[in-house]
Amino acid sequence: MKKVVGLAARSAGDDEAVKRVTDVETTADRLTSNQPTTGGPTAVELFGNAVIDKLSEWLKLGSGPEGTIEGGGSQVDQLEDLAIREAHLFHSPDEKTFASFPVNDHQETWPTTSKRFRRWLSRRFAEKTGKGPGRKALDDTVLRLEERALAEGEQLAVHVRVSAHDGSIFIDLGGDDWRVVEVTGHGWRIRKDPPVKFRRSNGMLPLPTPVRGGRIAELRPFLNYGTPEDWTLIVAFLLAAFRPQGPQPGAGPLRRTGGVRNPRRPACSVGS
Repeated sequence: MKKVVGLAARSAGDDEAVKRVTDVETTADRLTSNQPTTGGPTAVELFGNAVIDKLSEWLKLGSGPEGTIEGGGSQVDQLEDLAIREAHLFHSPDEKTFASFPVNDHQETWPTTSKRFRRWLSRRFAEKTGKGPGRKALDDTVLRLEERALAEGEQLAVHVRVSAHDGSIFIDLGGDDWRVVEVTGHGWRIRKDPPVKFRRSNGMLPLPTPVRGGRIAELRPFLNYGTPEDWTLIVAFLLAAFRPQGPQPGAGPLRRTGGVRNPRRPACSVGS
């Protein structure tokens, strides 16, 4: 230990650190012989950043933020610091906690207790340190992050599929790239950076990517309805399905129990 640290100190040009190696060796000897010792300083405090950075370089540990070693300290502390620096922690009005974090070229939002968030945090830790975190450390970190999201995080609404913001309607397409459609009074566009938070529910399927130039009347041949008024109700139902606020009508098939369906009879209905 003395030779390694001394060599690193001389390589880093820190003669003072060489003198402090003796203190470390004395403490190590006392621990080996089961003699009482006092609490010691951290490696950075004892030897200085220059020596620790040199050791880090030799051992290929990599340097962390503010001159610390990536992998130094407890895994829980490192995981928590990583999440704070790279994710946005917040809570919803019903006090559920979420994290928004970067994935490739987009942002995703998942509950802090979800497998998706745990996998992201574990993967980022492995990318930083070269090894995955322990399960207990990951569990403890998630508990800490939940508390932090509730105590210090913003309170934000989290939406499923549709949301409204500043006069626009946003529709989550549900794809792996997390794109949304922004609809305004002047048209629509596809975005990757909506100003609202979306979450994904179980069983939620992606919508087709919209294309320009279509007309709602092109849907008419595929629907079996009765009168022009029924068609108006169907269009109203479809539009209401993409409105964030209610009231919203419901729609369903018409079917007589025990009867034979008449192809001329309306096959769907819309009601409030």
